[in-house]
Amino acid sequence: MHYNIRNVVVATYLLLFPAATIWAQAPPPSKLDWERAAESLRKDVCKLAVRQIDELQRVCELSVSQTKEVEACAATVTEQYVAIWLAEKLRQFSLKDDALNATWDDAHKLPPYSHGRPRAFLARIPLWREGVDRVLTLEQKAAYHELQEERRQLEWEIAIRQLMLNIDYDLLLSRRQFEQLQLLIDKKLAAQVTQSGDALAPLSRAMLHLVPKGQVRQILSERQMEIWSEFAHRPGPSTWTVPVD
Repeated sequence: MHYNIRNVVVATYLLLFPAATIWAQAPPPSKLDWERAAESLRKDVCKLAVRQIDELQRVCELSVSQTKEVEACAATVTEQYVAIWLAEKLRQFSLKDDALNATWDDAHKLPPYSHGRPRAFLARIPLWREGVDRVLTLEQKAAYHELQEERRQLEWEIAIRQLMLNIDYDLLLSRRQFEQLQLLIDKKLAAQVTQSGDALAPLSRAMLHLVPKGQVRQILSERQMEIWSEFAHRPGPSTWTVPVD
């Protein structure tokens, strides 16, 4: 019996060990692999650009000529972004292609690709912002800016609400406590959190140390303050961002 078990163990090891060795020694991506990845990235960025252009058409009521200019700008931005991205990947894996017209300094200026969030992604590319700025009239810029501000405010309100719901899960706040604490947290965090472009900075329990404990004590009971002190000074399990497009 023991002999049979030993044979099974040895056979299993001999089957799995070569496979594990081969997997560990898998070759790095080739130039062709990165070119295929770049083509996939190009398609994704094009989809984001289409959504962004559609928004501009609806909000700013673009003319036919303005639409063509924005579309041309989007095409240029897409090609340059993908070219720089590919050049950087080839450089990292020592597969440099001199035919790619991109500098390594350009790669450090690339915003991270954000799937499904055209504003958060394209708004961080200077070439796109400059192109849109040239095309829109003053009235159109004002309308578009007003919409962005409304969205940022909505995102902030939702993020604060989500954070409050998470806090309430532990503190079991009364309605009055909930409202008072939300006003306090909103006021204190809004002065500290930086919002850049269209991306809302994540909110987490780890940020609650920015809220003065003395003011929190005026709202919570002693038992609630003990719980607050525990989770307000340790990293929270989650952060909250609002993927509103």
